[in-house]
Amino acid sequence: MLTDDYLANVCDGKTGLELFREFKRLNSEANVEDYYKMGMWNNRTLRIDWCLIDAHRKEAGAPAPPPLEDVPLPKLPENKFPGPTLLTPAFLQLVQNRGPAAELREAAIFISKNKLDPTRSKGLLMDLPLHERRQVMETFKSEQVGFEATDDLEAFIKEKKESGSLTGIKAEPLVATPKVVATNGARLPLAQSPSGLRAEDLRAMALFIARNKLDPSKSKAMLLKLGPERRKEVMEGFSASAATVDSTDELESYIQSMEDLSEEPAIKKVKV
Repeated sequence: MLTDDYLANVCDGKTGLELFREFKRLNSEANVEDYYKMGMWNNRTLRIDWCLIDAHRKEAGAPAPPPLEDVPLPKLPENKFPGPTLLTPAFLQLVQNRGPAAELREAAIFISKNKLDPTRSKGLLMDLPLHERRQVMETFKSEQVGFEATDDLEAFIKEKKESGSLTGIKAEPLVATPKVVATNGARLPLAQSPSGLRAEDLRAMALFIARNKLDPSKSKAMLLKLGPERRKEVMEGFSASAATVDSTDELESYIQSMEDLSEEPAIKKVKV
């Protein structure tokens, strides 16, 4: 439980700019405008987000963050308001708790509290309109954890949509799709994620990233750029070396070496 006493000691009690730099170590994509508004830092939100990102990194086995001295000082946005008279606590609270960053924060807290698979559950939630997403987060509960809990969430959302309790409009009954078995005995996929991958493909990717202690964001982006066959070859053939400091860089080099090998026959053919 992220109590006020616990949050006060996050990052040795740092606040403002120094606290943001500590958060930037864990999340290189952090945007200063999400935490610094109208001349004031939202330290509580920064500390909560730091705890959530730190927990997800540890769960995924991410490499150690860069040292603090390597994190540059961010450029603070200019205060475009005429003076301090508008900076009332109520107005600041209104500004700081709205927008995409706040919606992502609510989803992250929900995912962490219910011990869901971050990648799949975030996709399921962000596909919903805001009011439906909030209704799901307020009513969903599962006794499972990880992938099983995420399966429960997917089934929960589907059930709510079909019953009309999310939108107020009952969905038309769907004709059941028969299971099709390919000639090799493998069942064809019945559903895909927004990225075009099947749930089992996303699960395999998450396990691959965790097993090799890769940076989740960077390694996932590299893998999704590959075609299905090449991605499968990489995930089956790559294994991070125990002596490697940054296994994500090692993965990038491995992918590049495979690309170079695949281009060689084409080059020779052109020369002939």
